[in-house]
Amino acid sequence: MADNLIKERTSTYGKFLTGSLLKHILAMLSSSALSILALSVVQLVDVLFLSKLHDIHITASIGYTGTLLFFLFPVAAGLSTAAATISGHLIGLNRPNKFRLYATNMIILSVILLAVVLIVGFSIQSFFYKMLGANGITYDYAMSYGSIMLVFVIFANLIMILNGIRSATGDAKGVLFINITMSAINAILDPIFIFYLHQGVDGAAWASLISALITLVITFSQVHLKLKIIVKTSRKWFFMDVKRSLKYFFSTAFTMVSPTITSMVGTHIASKHGTEVMSSMAIINRVIPLIFGSLAFGIGGAISPIISQNYGAKNYSRLVGTTKWAIVITIIYVLIIWAGLLLGGTNLLIRIFSLEHNELTKHMFNQYFNYLTPLWIVLTISFCLNGIFIASGHPLLATFFNFFRMVIYTAPMSYVFDIYLSKFYSFAGVMSPLYAHVSGGLVNVLVATPVFIYILHKKIKPKMIKNQENK
Repeated sequence: MADNLIKERTSTYGKFLTGSLLKHILAMLSSSALSILALSVVQLVDVLFLSKLHDIHITASIGYTGTLLFFLFPVAAGLSTAAATISGHLIGLNRPNKFRLYATNMIILSVILLAVVLIVGFSIQSFFYKMLGANGITYDYAMSYGSIMLVFVIFANLIMILNGIRSATGDAKGVLFINITMSAINAILDPIFIFYLHQGVDGAAWASLISALITLVITFSQVHLKLKIIVKTSRKWFFMDVKRSLKYFFSTAFTMVSPTITSMVGTHIASKHGTEVMSSMAIINRVIPLIFGSLAFGIGGAISPIISQNYGAKNYSRLVGTTKWAIVITIIYVLIIWAGLLLGGTNLLIRIFSLEHNELTKHMFNQYFNYLTPLWIVLTISFCLNGIFIASGHPLLATFFNFFRMVIYTAPMSYVFDIYLSKFYSFAGVMSPLYAHVSGGLVNVLVATPVFIYILHKKIKPKMIKNQENK
């Protein structure tokens, strides 16, 4: 029965091996984008509610805590990517029994590693906040808020890993339902804990934690009931699956460490310019995923299961077709968003956050959203290339290019912009991490595209053609 359930959701040879590529991409992207949008809205609502308390120390503390949570994120990202990629390969090869066994072993591994992450997080948070420049009441807020959010992140990461397994089967609607459920519960609980129960910044954290716990129970129940992913395993099979996942796990985890380093650099630079700048950056960093995250972070998740299944089935033409459509969708999306921001969208954001009288933050909003938006085309394409490298069995290339973009270019250029641009324009220094981040996408695409074309035509294509000739 379980085999029939999997085949029903993926067809005998995989859901994404036939049919319109554009339709598949749009279906997966809409689900992925709406999921990210829902999560981004809740994060934004958190900041919006907390900003009503009129305490910049609170919003600044969220920035410090977010950096720590992002620093712990690579473990979950590595587990989720490994789970989704290898599950997609197994489904593309039409091996449902191995898919279920692999899913079981990945869940066991995830629980073990995330428990370690939780212990490490509690151990380093005090040192981490002080190192970034938090002090006084801002430090106290960060410690209190962060202690609760560390537990939230563990629950949220388990949900992400289960969703990775689910998305490999093409169950976009299921992933969307889960993310909207968590976001809805969080949005309902936020005002209750923050205002009615007078918990302030801790109330936002408790709302997130409770919503994640409820959603985790729902997610696990749904995934197990539909796919029967919990099966009997053994020490032998467990370590075999761990070994086959290591390439994807370490590659993705290291890939995610790179933006964490850049985030720390940006936080350090912002903190040097004062609490007001730190507060402004915290708001902007919540708005960016809302506007661009749906595409930039969503398209990688949307095309990965399509690439994985077709890579497993050795279908070269559909690999190329998926890549082309992803680039076309990226260009159209960013141009539409840019037009909307120029025609009043940026001013609307400023009014929503009551920033009309905050000249610094208003200027940062106008600079970023009106003038830097077009660079999100190349930044998103660089995310696409990373996703394709991973899904097609070349995760180390994704690691290298992400490390190149974030650590070799963006981190040092943030300091360069801060030091030199501020000499010519006073506001440029506080914007330096944002300038470096978006320009890094352009540099990365210029370097990574020739390598991608070479890998596609000289490595992947000959292997797939040879496989087809041998059948």
